[in-house]
Amino acid sequence: MNKQLFLLAVIAMFATVAVAQSPDFREIEHYRKLPTQFNTADIDSDVVTVTEMFSYSCIHCYNLEPDLKEWKERRAGMVDFEREHVVFSGTGLNLARAFYAAEELGVTEKIHDYMFSAIHVSSLRMNNEELLVRLFEGRGETDEATFRAAFTGFAVENRIRRSDALVRTWRIQGTPTLVVDGRYIAGGTVTRTNKQILTVVDFLVDKVLAERRAMREVGS
Repeated sequence: MNKQLFLLAVIAMFATVAVAQSPDFREIEHYRKLPTQFNTADIDSDVVTVTEMFSYSCIHCYNLEPDLKEWKERRAGMVDFEREHVVFSGTGLNLARAFYAAEELGVTEKIHDYMFSAIHVSSLRMNNEELLVRLFEGRGETDEATFRAAFTGFAVENRIRRSDALVRTWRIQGTPTLVVDGRYIAGGTVTRTNKQILTVVDFLVDKVLAERRAMREVGS
């Protein structure tokens, strides 16, 4: 056995032992590996990036929010949580612009819940720019000129292009999709509920951390 294969075998052994107490989750049934993988942190980091591919127009994303908030609080300090707003059709473009404008302006947490409830509770068409202006003024404490500058700015365009690239690279077919460490998608043929999917995310986060610890052990 050459050195590289030996190191891989040792890493796999350490990782298997480290997650032995986790639920018995299997690839395809509970999660899948991404076709194009890239780690989102180095092996010395004890924080794992979890990315939610979502859309404000997605009722399932809206329904996930309560469980997701509880999960983020529970995994605080271990997870770097990110969101990417997907655009599957032209009607979703302004929603993505609004999300990334909020990110650029630092008001995401002020408007996020209201965007969801405006669409799914009040049945408002929040891809309408005038409604977005009112929301950002009222809830985001952002004047119209500042909002419009961000909404149509290069930074937002670049974020949308990045999201589109991730959708293609990760072959995202629906929302919400939770991506762990740029390598795994939580959810498979037997996962049905939000809580089940988040339990799989927990498993994958622990798996990534175990792999990193094993690599550090081998390299020390």
